[in-house]
Amino acid sequence: MMKTVTVALAITVIGLASAASARADEFNKQTVLTFSQPVEIPGQVLPAGTYLFKLADTMSDRHIVQIFSADGSRIIATVMAIPDYRLTTT
Repeated sequence: MMKTVTVALAITVIGLASAASARADEFNKQTVLTFSQPVEIPGQVLPAGTYLFKLADTMSDRHIVQIFSADGSRIIATVMAIPDYRLTTT
């Protein structure tokens, strides 16, 4: 009985830890994405690799997305995004 509770607790902790690491930052929605194939963005194609996506630091428009290198040291592109609101989740 005690072993079952310990295993269930361990699985829960691992699940919560992995879910927390997949979240974006609340203010700038900073998210790290890794692509295994080239990805096309407006005006260019990003080679396969890891990129940092986040909202631009502006209070006037929250739909400007900046794409950075994996370490955030070099900006690759700035694009205007259009929000997509879904009535039902996918």
